[in-house]
Amino acid sequence: MATITELTKKYIDSHPSIRDCLTTGLINYSALARQIRDDLNISSKSTMEAVLIAARRYAERAGNGEKLNEKKIREILKGCNVEVRNRVVTIILEKNFYTDNLIEIEKKIKKEGELFYSVEGLKVITVITSEKYLEEIKKAFKINILNVSFQLICI
Repeated sequence: MATITELTKKYIDSHPSIRDCLTTGLINYSALARQIRDDLNISSKSTMEAVLIAARRYAERAGNGEKLNEKKIREILKGCNVEVRNRVVTIILEKNFYTDNLIEIEKKIKKEGELFYSVEGLKVITVITSEKYLEEIKKAFKINILNVSFQLICI
């Protein structure tokens, strides 16, 4: 059976944001110990103290040169373009129609500067666009719609 120290280390290792806060000294150790105790379903006063001591020791060791996840993430994102869109709908259309109507809808949406992606598979066409065009697409392809789902996407 794992010791309280091992359980605490494993818990912190599996929560990068907690690990970062420990290495920068931005954490309330008592609150962290209570959280670990509750999440791991271990209870007793001595267990609480053991978790608290293990967390402090972890922070002492981790603070000696461990690179923060935040720095890694910033480096990765420096060269990236990220766009977040809400009110996005994914429509899966059965592919048994002529695509001229879809092309006309695509032209209209792109002319308005809105989001429009389509992926053509063997049996379906997946359309990703702004929610405000859903009714128009439903009207044009009512019998061909297999699924509609709403998304938050990052591009």
